[in-house]
Amino acid sequence: LPILKEMTSFNEVINSYKEMDRYISHCEIGEKKNLFEIIDPAKSSVILIGPEGDFSSKEIKNAVELGWQEVSLGEQRFLA
Repeated sequence: LPILKEMTSFNEVINSYKEMDRYISHCEIGEKKNLFEIIDPAKSSVILIGPEGDFSSKEIKNAVELGWQEVSLGEQRFLA
């Protein structure tokens, strides 16, 4: 089951979890691999999913510079 933690600043999060596979999913146009094709279920992973309104371009750039992989969730969406 997922582990939910206290709210943490974005910068603190992207500078953490270096021992895990790290992914950032966002809606900006660009080269992104499909998460479901590259994730290894046998490994511990952290997946950042953009808030309503998505991550800013600067946030995405900062995460990628720190080794986070940009991914797409495909056409799957949560509907209310």
